[in-house]
Amino acid sequence: MKAVKIALAVAGALLGLGLLICIIAFSVFGFRFNKLNTASYEITTYDVKDKFDSISVKTTIDEVTFHRSADGKNRVVCKEEENVRHEVSVKNGVLTVERVDMKKVNFGVAMEKSTMEIYLSDSAYDSLQVRTDTGDVSIPADFSFGSIEIEGDTADVSCAASADGRIRIHTDTGDITAELLGAGEVDLKVTTGAVNVRDVNCAGALSVKVSTGRVKLEDVRCASLKSEGDTGRITLKNVLASGEINIRRSTGEVEFDRCDAEEIYVKTDTGDVTGTFLSEKVVFAETDTGKVKVPKTVNGGRCEISTDTGDIEISFVN
Repeated sequence: MKAVKIALAVAGALLGLGLLICIIAFSVFGFRFNKLNTASYEITTYDVKDKFDSISVKTTIDEVTFHRSADGKNRVVCKEEENVRHEVSVKNGVLTVERVDMKKVNFGVAMEKSTMEIYLSDSAYDSLQVRTDTGDVSIPADFSFGSIEIEGDTADVSCAASADGRIRIHTDTGDITAELLGAGEVDLKVTTGAVNVRDVNCAGALSVKVSTGRVKLEDVRCASLKSEGDTGRITLKNVLASGEINIRRSTGEVEFDRCDAEEIYVKTDTGDVTGTFLSEKVVFAETDTGKVKVPKTVNGGRCEISTDTGDIEISFVN
């Protein structure tokens, strides 16, 4: 027992010494943490001369942004850490960009951000695939693709590019923004983070799935909308579906503002369901603990709303 106490005392002393050293180091730099940046960076430009129809990007921490090339030339410009390079090549019509760490261990402290800027001469390509760990991804409305697929671990994704086929964006932790675009199908999924969809025309199904996070949809047209979530509020403004709107939440409010669909289904365990629809519906509303205020009509499509704990209040507007 005495030996354990001595060991704990030694550990506490070492911890205190370490904190003291940190405080002294920070004070030397005037508590300006950017002074601790010991990792060196350099800008490297990779010119792409071969023709390609598709793009594939694999990286870990680089922030990836796409730009239209002003001079009509394709290039990849990377802000690279020491002992890091990028392999840029064209194989079978696919531009492949991949980050390569020359050393697995880097003892430098990186306070800056590694970046990857991809300059493209054309506006339309067959497909785009991006796989990232912690780097953000931004794709402007200057481009269109046959399909778009983006996966990230901890990354914010902003996409304004359109796709003839499917746009699929999945992240674990990070926000997803899809706006000003058209697509054949949209599939958005995030574990922890917010999803914002604005000014989107989707010819097919639009799917939004979150575990914990807020969802906001505004000015959306689609064939059908399905959204699932554990915890988080969902708001829909001017969302029109030619077929079905189906929303399920464990905990979170559901709010409609001038929305419509042929059929509407809402199921939430804890949360209010409120809002306005543009056309009449035959509403079936049920709540265990809460108030229900819905129009009584026999015209229109079917609308089922149920919540365990929460109020239900729906109205029709022209």
